[in-house]
Amino acid sequence: MKFDEVGSFDETLAEYKHALEKLASFGIKIPKSSRLRTYQKRIESLLKQPGDLLRVSQAESDKMPFDFREMDELIFIINSFMDEPTSQELERLRLLPGGTENPDDETSAKARDAQFELFLRAMFIQAKFRIEMGAPDLLLSDGHSTFPIEAKRPGSHRRFEDRLRDAVNQLQRQKSWGIAAISLDHVIRPRRGYLAVREHKYLAGAVARFMHCYLEANLRSIGKRLMGKSYVSALLFILRIPAKVHDTNLTLLGSNVHIEPISEANQPGYEVVKALLQILKGVYI
Repeated sequence: MKFDEVGSFDETLAEYKHALEKLASFGIKIPKSSRLRTYQKRIESLLKQPGDLLRVSQAESDKMPFDFREMDELIFIINSFMDEPTSQELERLRLLPGGTENPDDETSAKARDAQFELFLRAMFIQAKFRIEMGAPDLLLSDGHSTFPIEAKRPGSHRRFEDRLRDAVNQLQRQKSWGIAAISLDHVIRPRRGYLAVREHKYLAGAVARFMHCYLEANLRSIGKRLMGKSYVSALLFILRIPAKVHDTNLTLLGSNVHIEPISEANQPGYEVVKALLQILKGVYI
């Protein structure tokens, strides 16, 4: 599945301010020093620049794709709450104001791990399915099957195996067929790197090719480690890459979601694969 989003900072800023107000209404404190406030202040400052941001330094300009990525994701997460958060959801939401401005600078994973779990929750809420947070990370139901999802966000290519192993062990302890959902943002994208495309229309295809190339090179070895040795029914890979258009400096966000079945038809856990494939038909990120 391929999706991409165009950055309109005026519109995004208005939505972002509303999202932060909603987050505060849940009783969550957002300090002035929080990264959440920094995004707002920086974009407000940039929008005051005359001449279509011509006076913005290259250093500030390079921050914009990452600011847009984080703001877009936080809007998506916070707006997914139609009711008061549960205690488990509040536990994750309280972590959001923490962390560094740029996800590439993280030394503690708590804030961004919580953000990834909340992003997955919002994604399944969008598809109009029941989702609960807790332990496991997420518990998803399509009305017939209920299954766990363990969310992992490796900080680099080297950490992929460790994080996958954690997901396998957690599902093994539960003795329940489920999903390992893995963010490939830091596995595929170079640190502080964003994608430059010639035109907006090329973004979705470019991000899809990154996903395809990574899976083509690594999926066979990953599958061998999982087949018949774990309770992982399927792998859910998510890739979200900030981008810019060469000539116009238009800020973009390219997203790709890929499901890799591990359980095959007539094998234990295949009902989870079928449910996940059906659920994700309703996802547009």
